[in-house]
Amino acid sequence: MEAYLAHLRGDHREATVLALSVARILCGTGDPQAPAAVMRAAAAWQRLEEDRAVEIHGNELLHMWGRLHGDGRLGPADERLAQRVRDRLEALPAHV
Repeated sequence: MEAYLAHLRGDHREATVLALSVARILCGTGDPQAPAAVMRAAAAWQRLEEDRAVEIHGNELLHMWGRLHGDGRLGPADERLAQRVRDRLEALPAHV
């Protein structure tokens, strides 16, 4: 809920951090809602503009997707979004 409120305020970094926190907990406990939580975190992440935040939080998203993939819990939509995150990270300037 707090992540959604941060999103409504236009504080996308806070929304991303909060959504990632929930996703991290759910991934760590093997919760069946973990993939949806990672998708919500990715939705917030997509609105980030600062390259350093994009890099840090994007890498965390990819790490979580890697865990979910290893557990066989990723669907096609998850895979497509993970690829978009990889593409955006690869497009960042090298000095980030």
